[in-house]
Amino acid sequence: MECDCFLLNLIMANDGKTLIEEHNIISLRYACVVEVDGFVALQLMPAQSSMAAKQNVYKTEYWERLKAYYAFLYQHIPSASRIPDSGIRQFAFEKPPKLKLLWTDSGNSIAVYLNGEPWAFIDEHTQKAYSKGVLDSKSGNPWDQKAFERTFVSAD
Repeated sequence: MECDCFLLNLIMANDGKTLIEEHNIISLRYACVVEVDGFVALQLMPAQSSMAAKQNVYKTEYWERLKAYYAFLYQHIPSASRIPDSGIRQFAFEKPPKLKLLWTDSGNSIAVYLNGEPWAFIDEHTQKAYSKGVLDSKSGNPWDQKAFERTFVSAD
């Protein structure tokens, strides 16, 4: 995912609060939604057993399955403050939003629902992360409805 390095480094550090997390029993991958300094993101991590693998040992397609993916969901702002535009949609919630994770059968794609609405997903076919919370391409990939339907709706 191409995005602002500062924002990505915040999420990669994962020094924040985990809002929801799951392990997939098929792919052995780990997914979570984390909040770090007000930024909320979906993370998809490779299986723990594959994290020490070296890139030059595997074909490029396989290596893509071993790397971590990130999709920004939104930037949480207190109702009284104004945070400078970061390319990430800003929300002020009165109560914590409801989050739900949805895996594909392979366990290599995942979507997160925000208050019942599909909000962000990581697609194993395009090897990209998409989000309705991304406002410009420097912060990630904006939502792609066709990719979402191809990956999650047709799989049902």
